[in-house]
Amino acid sequence: MSSGVGCLTSTVTACCCLKIYDRDAAVQQILSETTDPDGPSPLARLCWCQCAPIPRKDAGIQNIEAISAFAGVTLQSGTHATAGSLETVRWGDYDAATRTLKTTGFGGWYQPYNTGTWTEPINPIWCFLLTLGRLGNATYEFKFSEDFQRADIIARGNLLIFCCCCCPCIPPWFPLPECLAKNYMVQADSSVRGDHFERYSGFCGQEPRYYYDLLAVYTIDGQGTRWTRLVEEQSPAQVIMTI
Repeated sequence: MSSGVGCLTSTVTACCCLKIYDRDAAVQQILSETTDPDGPSPLARLCWCQCAPIPRKDAGIQNIEAISAFAGVTLQSGTHATAGSLETVRWGDYDAATRTLKTTGFGGWYQPYNTGTWTEPINPIWCFLLTLGRLGNATYEFKFSEDFQRADIIARGNLLIFCCCCCPCIPPWFPLPECLAKNYMVQADSSVRGDHFERYSGFCGQEPRYYYDLLAVYTIDGQGTRWTRLVEEQSPAQVIMTI
């Protein structure tokens, strides 16, 4: 962690069981085959009895030619609320029969290995939301078309967390209805093996509209891509992730 972070900020993130990373270090942790060696956090130790770093489960989507680049580190490029975030969907569960990928960006009871795979800016709101998503087992389902050119995105979670029922073993039983939020992504015309998806979202019954670009900025081996130059321009120099 850089010395540029203040004592109060460090204390708040630590209390939320998060960790501050320099951007390059965050990328390395996202790509790591195990969770952070500095972890697990007190939350992970208490809620799901994780007492040491654990290996991550490889979903294997890098083996699907049409979306092999999508398994690396992606950048959310746009002007939306999570613009500049870095993440990966490599770690998770993939069902080849239904072409469905299930992954979390924050970890949780069902995918504790997925801590440290999604960055956000350092501020109190994101400290709260990352912790809430983790306790509520927030999960994303990507349902790919047969040619992998499109994926419908379904967000799931434990809705009872908003009723102060924070039991971490309650599964993500509630899918966000399409009448509230309809999300999907399609490969852009310029996409090469899934390195450029265009995200569309529609809220409260509205027709989905273009939301942002999802760009593969690093390969699974940490090598740069044609989009890597955008990381320094759009992603914060320091970020937070769950641990």
